[in-house]
Amino acid sequence: MKKKETTGLKIGRFVLKYRWHIIIANAVLLLIVIGGMAARGKRYGDHVKYMLETRSDPTKRIEGYKGEKPFFDADYRVWFDSSDPNLKAMDEHQAIYNREDMAIVLVKAKSGNLWTNENLTTLRAITQDMWTVAYTNRVDGLANFNFTLAKGDDLVVSEFLSDLPYDAKKLEAKKKLLLEDPLLTKFMISPKLDMTQITLKIVAPPEFPSAFLEAKASMIEVLKKHTDANPDLQVMLAGSVMLNNAFIEFAAEDQKTLVPLMFLFIIITMTALLRSFLGMLLPMVVLITSILFPMLLFMGIFNYPLNNASVNTMQLMVAIAIADSIHIMAVFLRNMRHGMTRDEAILDTLDKNFLACLLTSVTTAIGFYSLVTQSMPPFRDLGLFAGTGTVYAFFASILTLPALLAVIPFKQQAKSSEADFSDGVPTKGYEKFVDFIFERKRAIMIVWLITCVASVAFLFSIKIDNNTMAYFDKKSEFRVASEYIDQNIIGTMPFEFNFRSSGTGQVYDPAFLKKVEKFHNYLMSKPEFQFTHVSSVLDIIKRMNKTMNGENPAEYRIPEPKPGVDTRKLIAQYMFLYKTNLPQGSDVTNIVDADDSMIRITAFGRAQPSQKQVDLAKEVNAWLEKEMPEMKARTIGIPIMFGLLMTQAIPGMILSMVLSLALITLSMTIAFRSVKLGLLSMIPNVWPVLFVYGALGLIGYTVDLSIAVVAMVTLGIAVDDTIHFLAKFLRAFHHLHDTKQAILHTFRETGGALIITSVILVLGFGILMFSGFLINANMGMLSSIIIALALVADFVIAPAVLITLFKASEFEQNTASVGD
Repeated sequence: MKKKETTGLKIGRFVLKYRWHIIIANAVLLLIVIGGMAARGKRYGDHVKYMLETRSDPTKRIEGYKGEKPFFDADYRVWFDSSDPNLKAMDEHQAIYNREDMAIVLVKAKSGNLWTNENLTTLRAITQDMWTVAYTNRVDGLANFNFTLAKGDDLVVSEFLSDLPYDAKKLEAKKKLLLEDPLLTKFMISPKLDMTQITLKIVAPPEFPSAFLEAKASMIEVLKKHTDANPDLQVMLAGSVMLNNAFIEFAAEDQKTLVPLMFLFIIITMTALLRSFLGMLLPMVVLITSILFPMLLFMGIFNYPLNNASVNTMQLMVAIAIADSIHIMAVFLRNMRHGMTRDEAILDTLDKNFLACLLTSVTTAIGFYSLVTQSMPPFRDLGLFAGTGTVYAFFASILTLPALLAVIPFKQQAKSSEADFSDGVPTKGYEKFVDFIFERKRAIMIVWLITCVASVAFLFSIKIDNNTMAYFDKKSEFRVASEYIDQNIIGTMPFEFNFRSSGTGQVYDPAFLKKVEKFHNYLMSKPEFQFTHVSSVLDIIKRMNKTMNGENPAEYRIPEPKPGVDTRKLIAQYMFLYKTNLPQGSDVTNIVDADDSMIRITAFGRAQPSQKQVDLAKEVNAWLEKEMPEMKARTIGIPIMFGLLMTQAIPGMILSMVLSLALITLSMTIAFRSVKLGLLSMIPNVWPVLFVYGALGLIGYTVDLSIAVVAMVTLGIAVDDTIHFLAKFLRAFHHLHDTKQAILHTFRETGGALIITSVILVLGFGILMFSGFLINANMGMLSSIIIALALVADFVIAPAVLITLFKASEFEQNTASVGD
């Protein structure tokens, strides 16, 4: 009876027959996605041109123009689903008080004394020139602080540093006035008078992708001019504008340095280990096209922008796309070196590797596609990009690579003797290693069991922090500036509240303001909250009352009721006087709504771990619900949004993990036609993830968003080696009918390729550890450790499982169609 031909052999014959058709079809497919990207590039160029024209001439605006998505979306909002209730609350809040992003300029005197005529004059010049920064809507600083004074019956609202330079007497008088002010040294200038901050409100059109970059560039240009003229002044930049720029800059830096480094390493490693220039070059073709295809497909044809997560598709595909092609290339070159013809080598390679490559690609794609259940859009995009790239890489490895091998001439060497090379596999090597596993199989299983139990015990001790400041390297410009401002002037983690009065004009009702004051006092009375200042219109009202009562410090308060005086109208008159005397371009719309029915309260807090911020918000919300339910207020703000993001991600992470495990196990069960083998084959794959997560809990290591994706991504990748091992083992057992000999044959056949791919994967992911964007760095570190442990598991735990938990008869039952 003629033996049934395997699927791998059928595909091999198909490739040899239609080699040129396959190469041309792949080229056409790539040209299609390249064309899509080119078309998008043209649309994007037209969009930028339109935005520049309408910025200088608003009459050219086209009604209903929707614009074009940027190639890279650095807005922090990209991390949140459009249905996220916290994002909606933030958007509603900003719709009332204007959506604006903040840039903070910290100005510090190197001499330690900012209070000199020269430094103050420069500070005022910087403040004035900040209005020229692109997209600037408002500039607030010590120099233009709206300071109120009463001169006779007149109210004067003037900029605090409006009449420089001062003589020595007036300089000291201004200093005294500053230090005695109840507010200025709390949020505008340090008590030591060595540093101050200028705040810019940037209103950047969402459809103008380079707005934040332009704003930063023009800020730097202005600041350089003044710091060159006055070398005593040092400046630092922080705020949400710099946060958005940091997302862009770190992503660009990674692509500029890490990706070339990764390519260089792969080229050197593959050339050295495969001992063939062509053996390196052809897998690199598969690698490059596997990177280009998903990125060009989704960016060019489906109009997806990249973000700080999906941009890692390039690094991930570098590590993943190389795996199958190395197995193909390693076996092909080994066959050629042992005397097979080129066609024989291709047929034997696909016969032995098709099933394993299919399963590895399916399981890796499942790992990535499971990310689409995540609540965070960037990780959904990453899953979509990398999953599709994995599918493409499979077809490129199984069809395109063998087709290229079939048309490129390779030198056939002398046929090896049967004593050294049989059935395409070396006949020597790994004897002592296999003997060790058989002798120590029980000890291996005991160690595995103990580490699993211990890992589960420590798993729930993992510390998670999603503080946005901690996303970036401690030495990065953005983080250094943010932490310096946070510790020396005012907290950089603002918590926002929206207090609603009973109706139009009622925010000036004394009873309403007393509640606002009670809330101010509550926040500042809790040292564990670490609020440095609470700001609202209440500050202006108290200052106005003090000014209108002869600058009496005792009158820095809400006006007290007096016989025959309507206190609400008095406060409204104060505010009317204040607003009408403001310098041109200044208003209070950023703290009071248009009809005076709502006010904005901002509590500036020090940077804290995200979970502590979330707990703080819950405590404040509970207090508001109990003490002031009529205000219908709750804590909102960027720190809270990112703090809650991790909490919201955990259910999605668990769902993705369960889904990924279930689908991978199902795939293994179907492929090996054994439920038991499918389940037990997951042991060496789950163990590395469990072990690393348990170790994180044991040492108290704080992790970030990266933990939400590492398990899913590495599970799909780590299972690859197990699949290659099991597929080759079952095939060997079908021929040898002896467990030990089959394991020995498996190591000889696939051990080298497993080591090569694992080394490349470990170092490929490991290169991400050098990223200044710490989410990527942590993902790279955890992934490389897990993949390294997965190789150990496949070399040690997997054979021990096969020996200990299976009888030889069970392998006989499900190996008949291993090669199909």
